[in-house]
Amino acid sequence: MNNLPGILAASLALLLFISSSAAEEISEGDCAACHAAISGEWRSSLHAAAYSSPAFQQKLKESAAAGNSSCGCHTPAALPPGYLGREPAARAEAPERGVDCLACHMDSSLTAWSSGEERYVPHWTRQEKIYSSAAFCGGCHVWGRDSGYDCQTCHMPRVEGGPDDGPRIGRTAGAMHASHRWVGSRDPELLSGAAELEVLRHGDSLQVTVSSLLSAHYFPQTRHRLLKVAALAGGGPIWESDLRLAPDSTAKFSVALPENLPGLRVELRFYPVPEVQTDSFYVIRRQAIE
Repeated sequence: MNNLPGILAASLALLLFISSSAAEEISEGDCAACHAAISGEWRSSLHAAAYSSPAFQQKLKESAAAGNSSCGCHTPAALPPGYLGREPAARAEAPERGVDCLACHMDSSLTAWSSGEERYVPHWTRQEKIYSSAAFCGGCHVWGRDSGYDCQTCHMPRVEGGPDDGPRIGRTAGAMHASHRWVGSRDPELLSGAAELEVLRHGDSLQVTVSSLLSAHYFPQTRHRLLKVAALAGGGPIWESDLRLAPDSTAKFSVALPENLPGLRVELRFYPVPEVQTDSFYVIRRQAIE
């Protein structure tokens, strides 16, 4: 009697069992075997440190003390199929991995996902255009929903090198991939392009103008970051103001000056985590005043 259907069914069940068991042990290190460059970028990113960073750990302790310790966006579990772009639940295992490869590229059905680019890979990968849109990031990140911009253009710029290190059908010189460093609130170069500062002196007063160079979203986008403009003389500020710029907007200030101020200057400062690291900031712009 031909038992081929039964043999095939048993083989398929065994393969599924092996695949499911193996998937429980998959980690970023497995991905790094073929995606070394992207893995290196990820390791230097805030996604890799999303759970382990001192700033988050301090906020987590405060949140837990208040009875609200959810951290799904800092240690996300795989999303169910069809839920890409939604806020994830927190995973119980290996929280120190932060936002790892599986958090974004594998759903709870063990399906691997990538952007909508044509590619040839040694494992089954579903291609989904949402990976190239802001909607995918929107489960955890606030964004200008109606701006018409995506997140990836600025925060995942194209860099040299293909996305993998193995043989690839159709590979050509000059291959590129989307950077997984996710440049943002800790990147001086990106921050320097976020706003302009112009200061004019009129006798005993300053006219200070701060203009947003961003069309996609507010700067800062989230309220737990801080943008501050300050007039300083000698060793400290003589005036300062917090601000939050809408896309393509301008804020203007008039500052009265005391007499005989040495080393007068105006700085535009960005504080990534002001509630935790109160004295840690980037000077985005600085203008000396005669």
